[in-house]
Amino acid sequence: MVLKVSMLLAFLFVSCAEQQQVPVSFPQDYTGPAYMDVSYAGVILRSGEEFPVYVKVMDKDKNPLPSVTVTASLDGPYVAYFAKNHVATDASGVAKFDVCGTGLPSWPTPVTVTFTAGKISSGIEVYGPAR
Repeated sequence: MVLKVSMLLAFLFVSCAEQQQVPVSFPQDYTGPAYMDVSYAGVILRSGEEFPVYVKVMDKDKNPLPSVTVTASLDGPYVAYFAKNHVATDASGVAKFDVCGTGLPSWPTPVTVTFTAGKISSGIEVYGPAR
């Protein structure tokens, strides 16, 4: 039941649109990461829960970039941890992170998880259970 409630709450935070990023101009021959989409805008996790977050990395023409290392980091109290915090993108340009809840409370203040690939980054908010 708890997992179903958390999954439902996570879906309330789902971001269907590409996350807004500051327009950047690239040199003609630039081939590195330029855009990033993250599958969720936020997640609520309780102790022992694990939630998959997918990060898609694209070039300046929005083509997927395979074999790019994406790094995940937390900005505050450790309400979550990652099974791995460095993941390479697959052939579709997607890196899958498993975000795991520690059970430490944070509600109503979120902790930001930032995903970085090269010079681009995007974040989601992760909440622990209510205090």
